[in-house]
Amino acid sequence: RKAGALATLGMIQIVLAIAGGALVGLLAGSDYWTNYMSAVRGAMSGSVPVMPQPDHPGLLMAAQLLFNYFSYAIMLFSVPLILFAGANLSAAVKDSLRASISNVGANALAALLFILSVALSALVMLLVSAMLSLIGGLFGAVLVLMVYIAYGAAVLVVLVAGSYYAWRDTFGDETAVAVPPSLDSIEV
Repeated sequence: RKAGALATLGMIQIVLAIAGGALVGLLAGSDYWTNYMSAVRGAMSGSVPVMPQPDHPGLLMAAQLLFNYFSYAIMLFSVPLILFAGANLSAAVKDSLRASISNVGANALAALLFILSVALSALVMLLVSAMLSLIGGLFGAVLVLMVYIAYGAAVLVVLVAGSYYAWRDTFGDETAVAVPPSLDSIEV
């Protein structure tokens, strides 16, 4: 039951991503994506890219902020509502949208703090990587790769934990469904 609801939620996210791309195409102009991909290909080949300018930059930014906020809020809250609270898909999406509207300020502050902390920690990671690359050779490259993998894992853990605490603080502990322990699973 949960797997089907989560798979459907994943399909909703894919549809929302397609709709978001269409919205960008609509607000940025018909040739925006073509010019954008050309600029990316140029950057990958070593030339200095000239990024295309959208037709309506302010409207595009506002629309993307709103669209992405609600799209990510649905995923942030719906997954734990389905997994931990036993909600069905439609109730989880409705409750997620309601919670995202009533908690705009808290969610914006949390997002800002997360972005700032990731930016600062990424800067530290670049400095550590630069020092490790000075070691040189294959050993330095392996160390840099291991540091980046550890950094990515740490950011992922912080993101998942933050998502869990946001869900728990928004919906409270009383929504959790008691699951009896079994031998084929672990409790985290």
